[in-house]
Amino acid sequence: MDFFRRVSGKGYVFIWCNEAVVYEAVPPLRWKRSFMLRRALLQGTLVPVVEPTFGLVSVSKSVVAVLVYGAALPFALIVGQHRFMSLSLKLCAHIGKLLALIGLNPVKEPYVTE
Repeated sequence: MDFFRRVSGKGYVFIWCNEAVVYEAVPPLRWKRSFMLRRALLQGTLVPVVEPTFGLVSVSKSVVAVLVYGAALPFALIVGQHRFMSLSLKLCAHIGKLLALIGLNPVKEPYVTE
């Protein structure tokens, strides 16, 4: 987000192209659920830093989201692993935002190791 915000601020324009072919090699380390959850937590901690509009409304939304997603997790597990992981990732991102506000960084090392 920071990159696109800075470059757009300099007057550059980004254009979407559906026909563009893009490939990305994803190392096996990044296939793991623990990696995805840690990344979501880390991304949440970065939001208050790079998002200038992050304020009371955003904090309130994150508090409500943590409560709702936390309560919904057991039911999501019944529906399926895909729904459980989707909610878990959202939950981690919101927890990361709230932790960043109180000055805690739960992810000490960089999340990409390969």
